[in-house]
Amino acid sequence: MNRYIKITGFIFSAIILWLIGHFVYFVAVRSQDVVNNPYNKRAAVLSEKIVRGTIYSSDMEILAQTLEDNTRDYPYGEIYAHVVGRFVKGKTGIEGTEELTLLKIDRYDRETLINEIKGIKNKGNSIITTLDHRLTMAAYTAMGENAGAVVVLNPKTGAILTMISRPSYDPNIISDIWEEINSEENDEHQLLNRATSGLYPPGSTFKVITAMEYLREFSDEAKGYSFKCAGKYSDGGAKISCHNNKKHGKVDLFKSLAYSCNTSFANIGSKLDLKKYQSFVGSIGFNKALEIDLPMKTSSFELKEGDSMGDIFQTAIGQGKTLVTPLHNALIMSAIYNKGVLKQPHVLDRVIDYNGRTVKQYERSKDIKLLDKDISLQMQELLSGVATIGTAKDMKTHGFKVFGKTGSAEYDSNGNSHAWFTACAVSDEKEPIVICVLVENGVTGAASAVPVAEKILEEYAK
Repeated sequence: MNRYIKITGFIFSAIILWLIGHFVYFVAVRSQDVVNNPYNKRAAVLSEKIVRGTIYSSDMEILAQTLEDNTRDYPYGEIYAHVVGRFVKGKTGIEGTEELTLLKIDRYDRETLINEIKGIKNKGNSIITTLDHRLTMAAYTAMGENAGAVVVLNPKTGAILTMISRPSYDPNIISDIWEEINSEENDEHQLLNRATSGLYPPGSTFKVITAMEYLREFSDEAKGYSFKCAGKYSDGGAKISCHNNKKHGKVDLFKSLAYSCNTSFANIGSKLDLKKYQSFVGSIGFNKALEIDLPMKTSSFELKEGDSMGDIFQTAIGQGKTLVTPLHNALIMSAIYNKGVLKQPHVLDRVIDYNGRTVKQYERSKDIKLLDKDISLQMQELLSGVATIGTAKDMKTHGFKVFGKTGSAEYDSNGNSHAWFTACAVSDEKEPIVICVLVENGVTGAASAVPVAEKILEEYAK
């Protein structure tokens, strides 16, 4: 009998512990998902009593506000549509993830009490973002009518200063244009946030990753690396050429990156241990989600032991089957600046009440060790040649030291390309910034993406 009592007691104890654990997990991990679920009626109830709060840029420009007739207004229309989001036809962006924050009151005083008695709506909390309005406008203007994306962030803090995606849409008239932008005839994908969810071949920006794996495997030989570029290269039946068959002559690793030498990187790729290569690429966020709070599509990498030399060549230079988001490319460059450490990327800074008093400071997740410190420091030096003697040498740096990588990524058999530029700009007078530009159907990274980054840097330098 005692044995059965003990077994029964053990079972009940296990059930109670499971329930406690499930409750703690729900409160700590899942509660916010449920709170902000569009099917949660709590927001609808609160909206009857509270005026939805305002969303501001870091320099206090209004990005979203509620007007007197209770309609939601977006003063800058399509410019912030993806990151700030919308209020109707599905809540997206900050409007969706922070809905209950905007419908919450953290300060009760005489005025709020009187309003409740009279049935007058009180003003909800407002959110101040990390978005820099000046830089965002500069980036949006510099992109012109080109489709693509721009991400600008502070690598020391993870604060996202700019995130734009083009083409976009005006959330003020989303109900009027909903059917049009969702029609089968429309191929512009205005609702897609290209910065976080657009997957593109990285082109030569991926040579940054190939170079880092080479440094990992051949740390002693890397300093003496030498290759003679004849414009074309073949090995094991696989062939590759540099852009326009340009002959770069004798190159080391510094010049290979600066000139974006395809043949040199095909040679480097052929020397790598594919199992280690695949493992390293996976460790920096490919084929699995990075542990960050910001929604982002997972970048993909498909190269394994046994693949052909042609696949190795193409993958090493950023072609093949590799796909990456602009935000991910920016985060890799951010970790290179920050000695291998990735700071939590974020767009939310703090919450204020209707009197401007801070009631909440958004917490950041722990830092992520993405790269080795020594390799990060080596890459800063190696990538500095891109803006001094290489493919971005014509860029006006406005007094900043710039290290980064251009890229031209072919996406079809006709040779059409997307243009990339991902870089970090460092100065003694200002905080460092990482800029990642993607121009769809661009000419080359140097011709199409670098000028956009140059305009952003010009604005930042003021």
